[in-house]
Amino acid sequence: MNRGSFGPAARVWRWVAFLLLPIMVMLASSPAARAQRLTFRQYSQDQGLSNLGLQCLNQDRSGFVLVCTENGAARYDGREFQLFGTEQGLPGQGIVYDMEVAADGRLFVVFSNAVYVSELARPLDPFARGHFTALRSDTGPIEIDAAHAGAMLGNDLLLVERGQLRIARTNPGDAPGTIPKLTAFFTPAMIAHDPALAHIVSVTITSDGFWLGCGDGQACHIVATNDGTIRSVAVFGPSDGLPKRHWAAFLRDRHGTIWARSLDLIARRAADGSRFTIEEIPGGPGRYAGHADRLVLTEAPSGHVLTQGRTGLLIRKDGVWRSLNLVQGVPEGEIVAIMFDREGSLWFAVRNQGAFRGVGVGEWENWTRDDGLSDNVIWQMSRSGNGPLWAATEGGADALVANQQSSRSLTHLNGSGFAVAVTPLGRVWHATLDGIVSRFDPSTGVVAVIANLPPTDEIFPDPPRAGVPRSLWFGTHDGLYKVDDPDAMPATPPVRVDGVQGRVRDITRGPDDTLWLISDHELLHQEAGGVIRTVLSVGTGINPSPRALAFATDGSLWVGSGIAGIQRLHLDHDRVMSTDTIAIPRLGSNNVLFLRQDHRGWMWVGGDRGLDIWNPHESGIAGSIDRGWHHLDEEDGLLSNDLDEGSMFEDPDGSLWFGTGHGISHLLDPGPVLVSLPLHPVITSVLLGHRTLPTGTVKWSHDPMVVRFSALDYRDERSVRFRYRLTGVDRDWVDTAEREVRYPELPPGHLTFSVMAYDPLKRRTSAPISFDIMVQAPWWRTGLFLTVCAFTFCALAVSIWRLRISYLLGRQRQLEALVAERTSEIEQARAVLFEQATRDSLTGLLNRPATMQAFDQAIEQARRDSTPLAIALLDLDHFKSINDRFGHLGGDDVLREISRRLKSSLHTGEFAGRYGGEELVLILPSERRSSGGRTQQLREAMVAAPIPVEGSSIAITCSIGVAWYHPGDTSETLLRRADQYLYIAKNSGRDRIEVEPDLGRAKAV
Repeated sequence: MNRGSFGPAARVWRWVAFLLLPIMVMLASSPAARAQRLTFRQYSQDQGLSNLGLQCLNQDRSGFVLVCTENGAARYDGREFQLFGTEQGLPGQGIVYDMEVAADGRLFVVFSNAVYVSELARPLDPFARGHFTALRSDTGPIEIDAAHAGAMLGNDLLLVERGQLRIARTNPGDAPGTIPKLTAFFTPAMIAHDPALAHIVSVTITSDGFWLGCGDGQACHIVATNDGTIRSVAVFGPSDGLPKRHWAAFLRDRHGTIWARSLDLIARRAADGSRFTIEEIPGGPGRYAGHADRLVLTEAPSGHVLTQGRTGLLIRKDGVWRSLNLVQGVPEGEIVAIMFDREGSLWFAVRNQGAFRGVGVGEWENWTRDDGLSDNVIWQMSRSGNGPLWAATEGGADALVANQQSSRSLTHLNGSGFAVAVTPLGRVWHATLDGIVSRFDPSTGVVAVIANLPPTDEIFPDPPRAGVPRSLWFGTHDGLYKVDDPDAMPATPPVRVDGVQGRVRDITRGPDDTLWLISDHELLHQEAGGVIRTVLSVGTGINPSPRALAFATDGSLWVGSGIAGIQRLHLDHDRVMSTDTIAIPRLGSNNVLFLRQDHRGWMWVGGDRGLDIWNPHESGIAGSIDRGWHHLDEEDGLLSNDLDEGSMFEDPDGSLWFGTGHGISHLLDPGPVLVSLPLHPVITSVLLGHRTLPTGTVKWSHDPMVVRFSALDYRDERSVRFRYRLTGVDRDWVDTAEREVRYPELPPGHLTFSVMAYDPLKRRTSAPISFDIMVQAPWWRTGLFLTVCAFTFCALAVSIWRLRISYLLGRQRQLEALVAERTSEIEQARAVLFEQATRDSLTGLLNRPATMQAFDQAIEQARRDSTPLAIALLDLDHFKSINDRFGHLGGDDVLREISRRLKSSLHTGEFAGRYGGEELVLILPSERRSSGGRTQQLREAMVAAPIPVEGSSIAITCSIGVAWYHPGDTSETLLRRADQYLYIAKNSGRDRIEVEPDLGRAKAV
């Protein structure tokens, strides 16, 4: 989010706020401590989970997330849930209480009345028909009535059934496909020796064996080998500090501490201890009363222990149980399962709501207005030592103090502003949008109004120097200001620094400790003597709309623009030697809101599409951060992708704080978050037609092949894409975001299908996985058959060719005759059309457009060849009287006859056209200059004999005006002169020709 411009309307209250600021300071603790806000992604019906009555969560060896529901089992492949059902050999319905994964990859599914085990999964057939088979029991029907009833001891299933611990053993010598049988785990002799083993309520596998809720509220520890051979049994009870309870869950953490959970208590015993320490569950059992079988204990990758709480989750940090509930984003409801996947992401199941995955849990902490902030829009942040973190917000300046249970707003300074800075002695300088600069002293609680400046975008504190006060620099909307000793008593107001004009956007120190700043118009540098000079100006070296400034480890200066991305300046002291543009892969926006280099040398780029991080360091160590660009956004735990201008702060411990348009995000340790974890593509199924693709050679058919694949990397499931290729069909790798590809028909031969996953945002690409197909050619594609067909075809082809040639020759002659006939007809039609387009329909003379075209061509020829050209404009005398006497039809007869006589008298190269009504135009290249003889011949041909009209004969006369072409004439000028001489002929008594002489005098003929 960009800092907005300071509006003049706000200045009305500047002096009012200036006077009231000390009164408006609120020095009160938050009324209710609120913990950080977490982000969780829900998986329910939208992802294909038809039943939300979840009972368990697990992850198999491939990485699929497994869920138990009240109506069957399903697995999640990164895009959707796929239900196990009758096609896989399981019941079509029924409550599934547990799903356990054996060391060899087999899956045990525990229903309320049966237990099923899968075959060893084939690479292309994890969902084959008949994939699951029911176990047999030596006691008859199986009865399970509790969740989490099973646990895996290597390849053997331990199961609590009707208060007994039973085992389905897989013996090393068993033939492939042998179905294990459920039998009693403890012999009567063992039970007689330890009566507590007669009644079992829960079982949990740990690294040192397994633990049981046993006997009369006791706990039993069994040390056994993977093949089930018991080495020792230990029973714990009140004498060991363990009260009588239904101990439903156990955990042995990485330090060897044993944890036990009942409805109301948590017990723990150190690795070197002999007694349990008891703690009450904060808030009591709550909704889990009567459902102890749903309780879980698990250890996070960070080493923290998690379990269910009264209203959410409980996590143990620093020796204290912290509650994560609705306030922190944990959905309200009964949590029935908790697990961490292989990427370290937290998953839990909420009854009747579905499964949830934590986004950045344990890596990010987030706070919003709901957690005590005065506003969600966060700008500059600052801290001194171990003091509180101060953040400038739209609602004022807030101090955040983190403790074991929460981070809360300890102190609030009124006044919306962009800038805040904390001095080494903990005094807080705050600048509001109204221009009020104040200093707050936490030791006395006194707020002093220091100055009234232009609105301030940033308060930049100088880095520590031995024996030198850390100056504060104020980048304002109108220049740069400075306070030499911000801890001085009394406080001194900021002093304007000469040489800086306009709005200062960002300030930094260079490798030589000199000051650099960027304004709306220029890049400036303060020399050693304190003089500030312009290095480059916007538009003549600096991209427009500069906003951010930072030096990289190589000494180059990075300049971020609000519209043009990042520009890198290579410097020699303060001279710019060269510039180039930083290209960030997959950058969704050129709007750079901040640039900051942390103590590791990483460059952090904030924009409106999340965070981009440049790591300049080479590394060949597995699990380290690769050199190059990395990306973080909401998918990783960032509160919002919309970062705010200038809103990043690094703590001394290396953790990072980011201000967004939705609150504050705290990245606890950037290292693990940026480690590029490998992607894990899997092929989930391959169907040929409606059956699973068999191994070995397959016969050719028209059946389509459908390949389904996925990437079992849930942390970035929304950004993962795929490239696939089938040799012999696809010329190159095909890119897709889908997880299914369909080939309508497979060609014969040896084919290889390959697919790889890649994440364009995290720049990760997996190695390709593949499978081979051998498609047998059909009999009609064998070599012998094709050879016979080839010879037969050649013989037939020769015969057909000869017949064809004979036929074609005859046909050619027919076509030639037909073409000649049609060509003649077309030419005739074309001539008729041309005549209709260029001739006047009444007179047969050229129509006016054709006349003007002929006129222009005649003028062009006369100009080019310097030959004479005469234009005669002819008008029939008293034509109106003919129309009045004989009607218009009689007049038309006269025009037709005149035109006929005229056309019959024209020479080659002469043209006659109807100009309009009874006016005709003659184009006469053959007329000699100053003569008019040819015009007279044509006139006599037209009027020499009377014209018969309706049984009468009438004598016709005409008047003609003749003009000559002169260089520079156009059709318009030439016609105008001919019209003038026609006018003279009419006014001189008609029945005459007026010819334009060379000397400009008219000549009557």
